[in-house]
Amino acid sequence: MNKNMWRFFCMGPLLLFALPHSLAAENSEAPGMHHGVSAMPIKRPAPRYPGSELGRGQQGWVQLSYVVTADGEIVDPVVENSSGSHAFEKEALRTVKRWAYEPATWDGVPVQQCRTKVMITFALEGAGTGVTKKFYRRYKKIDKAIGNGELAKAQKMVDDAVDDLNLSLSETAWLWTARARLAGLNGDKAAQLSALRKATRNNGKWVDEKLYPNLLLLRTALEMEKGHLSEALSTHDKLVKTQLDNPMLEKLDPLVSKVREVVASETVLSIPARIGEKEDCKDCATNWHYDPLRRKFSIANVNGSLRDIEFRCAWQRVVDKVREDYTWEVPEDAGDCSIIVFGEPGTTFNLLELPAA
Repeated sequence: MNKNMWRFFCMGPLLLFALPHSLAAENSEAPGMHHGVSAMPIKRPAPRYPGSELGRGQQGWVQLSYVVTADGEIVDPVVENSSGSHAFEKEALRTVKRWAYEPATWDGVPVQQCRTKVMITFALEGAGTGVTKKFYRRYKKIDKAIGNGELAKAQKMVDDAVDDLNLSLSETAWLWTARARLAGLNGDKAAQLSALRKATRNNGKWVDEKLYPNLLLLRTALEMEKGHLSEALSTHDKLVKTQLDNPMLEKLDPLVSKVREVVASETVLSIPARIGEKEDCKDCATNWHYDPLRRKFSIANVNGSLRDIEFRCAWQRVVDKVREDYTWEVPEDAGDCSIIVFGEPGTTFNLLELPAA
């Protein structure tokens, strides 16, 4: 690894939830690192509600990450996930580019803040959560069709509900749980996992509180099965906090412990990846995101075309061309990182997390 590549000095992570005027959201900022001062927003105009979605009462959310420059400007925003509306994704990207910050500083010197994330929630006032009687009746019919094994009929009912109804955030999440069930019964575990991740967004605020822990349980098991180890450990941590009393959790615990042992070992971790793996996230079509467990990486088994790999760490950032069998090593003082790989939609590859030695 050419250490000169790690030439970008950045401020630590900051997690925000945007609160654009009439849009429902929750604000929660993480404290800055003790050596520096986090960037502070000084201009954050609200997003406009896309007319196409407002006209049909559609609500949703978009999760993005971006870099705050030493001049306080927003650069390189990318969509990490969304509820599925391209109109919301497009507006969220347009909005954050208009924001401005008092830049982060380190020892009084302005620096980039490289690992900044935001969730923008588009919700009509008074209608963000909960389900209507009309929706509930329709959902019960979907549930019955799935129970009777009428999967094609159930899928059409889900699609029709998305097209016909003015969905709240909760109703959208309920439909993602139905999609997860359908994908599981159809043997499409990738689509099932994507749907579960959307359904459990915002710490399960938009799904039934009794259902949320079981969704996390299934999500953890699938993430482990698919080799998404970082996500599996993170989801398991959330699951433990729910204090779920389920025999399956006891069976899962030894597997989680084994994963932690493997991460600490000299074993090479091979993480399967596909560009555009997040179903129904239009702007995710050309990238793949991952929060790694180690500091040393390589890419192998590329089937398709990859362009760039970007490391957005708490204190440093680097963008490089993807090269198979090349090793990138992130210094410890870079802090926690996210990895973004850009390429042609559908390209598959393996991210190799290498032992430190």
